Amino acid sequence: GELDIPTNHMYLFFAGILCTTLSLDILKCKIASLLQQVITAKMLNTFNKIIGGILIGFAIYMVASMAIYQTKGAQEETKKSTSTHMVQKIIENSDSTKTKFINHK
Repeated sequence: GELDIPTNHMYLFFAGILCTTLSLDILKCKIASLLQQVITAKMLNTFNKIIGGILIGFAIYMVASMAIYQTKGAQEETKKSTSTHMVQKIIENSDSTKTKFINHK
């Protein structure tokens, strides 16, 4: 093939991925059965409300930060374009000064 990897190595790689995925899924099932004995319906309901509140708070934060960023971003772009323009002018002036100095010698 294009990768110059022996076929048997590819089969071993994919078999390893398959075995790892299968063993992790079995482990998750075992952990879920252990947690099922510990966690009550009331605990699960409380946990869901806490996680829901965290997700809603994070969503509000993301929307607010995007609104603030877009406002600041427009201002920053104006500053950047202005400062970039100034730097370019300084470089152009510097280059012309060097050229004049070199030609003067």
